[in-house]
Amino acid sequence: MKRMFLGVALMLFASACLGGFVFLKELNVSFPEEMYKFVGTKTFVVRFFVLFGDEKELGIVFNGSFFAPHIQSLDRFTLKVETGESVHTFFLQPTRKGFYFAIGDHLLIVPKGSKVFLENQEIPLY
Repeated sequence: MKRMFLGVALMLFASACLGGFVFLKELNVSFPEEMYKFVGTKTFVVRFFVLFGDEKELGIVFNGSFFAPHIQSLDRFTLKVETGESVHTFFLQPTRKGFYFAIGDHLLIVPKGSKVFLENQEIPLY
């Protein structure tokens, strides 16, 4: 836990110095349910909250789940980040949890003004 905190703190410091990059890290900590906002449909839900924001970057924590009782396997979730200059695509490995495929909490740091999509569902950052 201490090592992870130091790593996140170092990344936040680097983002303040460098600016304009996209960073994604899977987290192994839990946050209270009250912190999350929800967006999506009955079958696909993205939970997220803004962790920090300044004039250059925005940091969010997000996870997602897809209701698929009849699908046996799902290879990946696609995360797309559109910045003013480029598009970044990440592939996240879901795990089966009952009738759902889910991805755990992730930290995402993006330049201010970016658009973020998880499986074509936009996460409203602003």
